[in-house]
Amino acid sequence: MVSDFAVGILLSLSTAVLFGAHTSFAKTKSVVQSGVAMPIYNIYFLCGAAIANLVEYIVMLSLGATIEFTYLGIICAVLLLCFEVTLLLSIQQIGVGYATGFSVLSAAIVTPILQVILQQPIAIWWVMIVGLLMLACSVFAMSVLRDVLQRLGWHGTSSDYQRTLLPSGVGDIEVEVDSDAELDDLLNDRTPLITQSAPGEEQQQGMAISRCSMILGLVFSSIAGLCMAVLPLPSLYASEASAGLNFFLSFGVGCIVVIPLSATIAVFTLHMSSQPTTTDDDGKKERMMIPYELLYRMASFDNEIWHFKQVVMPAVSAGIVWGIGNICGFCSFLYLSYTIAISFVQCNVIVAMFLGIVLWKEVQNKVEIVTLCFLSLGLVAGCAVVVYGVFG
Repeated sequence: MVSDFAVGILLSLSTAVLFGAHTSFAKTKSVVQSGVAMPIYNIYFLCGAAIANLVEYIVMLSLGATIEFTYLGIICAVLLLCFEVTLLLSIQQIGVGYATGFSVLSAAIVTPILQVILQQPIAIWWVMIVGLLMLACSVFAMSVLRDVLQRLGWHGTSSDYQRTLLPSGVGDIEVEVDSDAELDDLLNDRTPLITQSAPGEEQQQGMAISRCSMILGLVFSSIAGLCMAVLPLPSLYASEASAGLNFFLSFGVGCIVVIPLSATIAVFTLHMSSQPTTTDDDGKKERMMIPYELLYRMASFDNEIWHFKQVVMPAVSAGIVWGIGNICGFCSFLYLSYTIAISFVQCNVIVAMFLGIVLWKEVQNKVEIVTLCFLSLGLVAGCAVVVYGVFG
């Protein structure tokens, strides 16, 4: 008979695979060329997640399950929205790589605290903490590797890694891309790095802004990591009729509930990121929209905002894939300790990197590929050390 540990590991690894795979939908040509804003993409994404959870509810009903709704599902959905918003704010400050790395670091700090709160046993504390640090440092190094190589004199853009790590749109205006080089430049421009050089006083001002951006980005990414670590926690307090596979009616309803809130946040996020009237390289005028006008355009489903034809299928599909992975992930917490389950789910970074290299050809330099492979081994080793620390 298969042990609970084996079932839990299988579920958590399935979660990692699905979480890593869903990032690829944001890299499709139609999504990138549409220039859809990340908050809009996230609305489609939440719709897909809701669909996956509600379909699971229908399947459970057809199998004769008795399911009760619980408000804890809405709390989980709110935590998911908080994770998305704070990670987005962090990305706007310090870029995708650093935001992802810092969020994983903060999650690694919070996870053992949650294990203590849940009164789950830990055999060897210091070994488990070492494993979490190995895992977090590996993910962080994978996130910022391209930037490090650039600073050491290697050529290339950081957009490759940014596209690998996170599902996101690249802007809020429609663009035309004729080559891979232009695509890389576009993505790099829309997700700036921490520092940008400028001569004289402008350079000093840019450095000051960068320090402020780093602090804000660190705060936002830490909050994102906290939300990510806490996200499954409410499901563990659900009653028997609402727990496990019975929980996802509540979570699906929660996703639907937070969609209007996500749209409202998108209005203000897009408004703050818009620029005053300027002239672009092609001589086209760009102007800043007031929130009321932007709200009207969103409510009227203006295609320049929503990019329905280009984005809806990839983004909703990403939400469905993520939703299935989330179902596996929540169920894995019923079989594994909290720290072990969270640790194995972090392997989604390996899956995303693998797809970025093999499917999307985003990393072709052999030195970089070998380095990523070693860092991936470090991540897996960190998971193994965590398991040893928990069980002894």
